[in-house]
Amino acid sequence: MKHDERLRAFLAKTVNLNQSRLDDLDGRVTAIMNCLSKDPSVGPLVKTHLRQGSWAHRTIIKPLPDDEFDADILLQLEEVKDWSKDPRTYLNQVYQTFKRAAIYKDKVEKKNRCVRIHYANDCHVDVVPYLVRGFFQNRKVIVNHATNSFERTDPQSFTSWMRYQDRRASNNLRKTIRLMKYLRDRQDAFSVPSVILTTLVGNRVSAWWQFWDGYKDLPTAFMRLICSLDNYLQQHETMPTIADPSDSGATFDHRWDERRYAHFRDEINKLAARVRAAHAEQDQSQSIALWQKIFGLAY
Repeated sequence: MKHDERLRAFLAKTVNLNQSRLDDLDGRVTAIMNCLSKDPSVGPLVKTHLRQGSWAHRTIIKPLPDDEFDADILLQLEEVKDWSKDPRTYLNQVYQTFKRAAIYKDKVEKKNRCVRIHYANDCHVDVVPYLVRGFFQNRKVIVNHATNSFERTDPQSFTSWMRYQDRRASNNLRKTIRLMKYLRDRQDAFSVPSVILTTLVGNRVSAWWQFWDGYKDLPTAFMRLICSLDNYLQQHETMPTIADPSDSGATFDHRWDERRYAHFRDEINKLAARVRAAHAEQDQSQSIALWQKIFGLAY
């Protein structure tokens, strides 16, 4: 049985990040941008900021107890000709801006593609320097500090793709991804980066099921997307290339490996069988018990 209302209540109460923390996140990002904009070195270069990743896609979930959730923002900067000959300068300059600020100097950490601000036992915000380059202003890039190079990206197109796929799935794609993240994080069922999980599940939205209203409720959409993902993975014994759906030309292959892919493939195969059984069971109490074997007693 589907138990649509029960699954939606589980999502709202147990999985979704509470609104107060999202409101706090908005305030923290506003403060971060104020700090950057007022800095004499970086401030004149700041153009805007964009949400990226799970925050932009609306797939952030509650973190584990005593753990942090994360949010990414792209910090769009004016190009500096001399810096662009040494791309890691952009990252270093943003990092130094936070080190000069009393409120952030003990919270900041430099990562390979971002500067991370830690808020103890709550969240961290990754600030990713971002440029729009080229004669026609059509080359969107971030910085790889380790290789001292630019990497192609198109986050706005990724977010637009995500919204389109969610609409095709009757607004149940985002919810399915949140439920998948819950299984990944709370049950440690598999290991997969969020951007890869989002891409793999989002690519499974089918025109066939869209036409036949096959995503009309959350349990059915969850079942169809998981089973479709399982079918896809079983066709690929080794890790397939995972292309950025924004058509930036980038892939996410470097963020995963064959060992984790193989484990993910096996676990999704088991999960798909359990979900099909729970969805098909006609006895209400038996069906609830089967769903609880998937999501736990909180379901």
